[in-house]
Amino acid sequence: MIVRDIPPMSPEATTEDTLNKVTFSLPIRTRTTDMISNETLFHTNPITGEPQMISLGWMDDSMQMSGPTEEDSNYIADTGATTQDMQDQVLAYRETITQFNQAVAAKGGFTYMMASGGGAQLNKGNHSTVDTATCKTILTSLCTPSPSAWNRYQLYEIPGGGFGFSPQTFTDYTAEFLLTRGPYALIGYTWFGCTNGATENPRAPEWDDEYGAPLNTCSETTTGSGVFTREWEGATVSWNCNSQHGSITKK
Repeated sequence: MIVRDIPPMSPEATTEDTLNKVTFSLPIRTRTTDMISNETLFHTNPITGEPQMISLGWMDDSMQMSGPTEEDSNYIADTGATTQDMQDQVLAYRETITQFNQAVAAKGGFTYMMASGGGAQLNKGNHSTVDTATCKTILTSLCTPSPSAWNRYQLYEIPGGGFGFSPQTFTDYTAEFLLTRGPYALIGYTWFGCTNGATENPRAPEWDDEYGAPLNTCSETTTGSGVFTREWEGATVSWNCNSQHGSITKK
């Protein structure tokens, strides 16, 4: 969870503050959960008083008609839930998440699960990019003044933790990110399996460069060329559908 532009709470504020409370109603049981409170996103350092946010956790599970994901497969049998019970629980879950997302967005933040997946459309893995015709179709639709994909924040996921990826593949992923991303976007990794905590993902050197702000949206150099570019303050980013690779040229 990343939250921006949240003013510090006053010392007198408590978790009962109306603006900090999100109420969820479930059809089987009704409860109030203080998820956005002084104990989580509005937490402050007790010594300095500076904002010290505590994450709400990894909210990647859901309630399905077969039961909660990543839980015991005997949920329905153990609870005796009927089909109607499950429909009610699925609906309650969806309503809860909708309320929660709206509350987070209203406070200038976002959650991982609010991301629009598939930010990376040209890259398909290590040494794997789409063919020339598909590339032209994708970039022609994205290289417009206000592509619809920009209406949500986008996640450009590096699959498999990036292990074994070549330098060119990392350049390709980063070039696509810079070429097509909107105002709200992330590039990097999601869950890729359990580790012992000592495993570090590869870090592309391009991720430590400074490109400044974009100066325009991407466009084709000439009609039918299959070469699309975008100018940033610190670099020119290109994708060549013919060679099926991207490039980043620092200024």
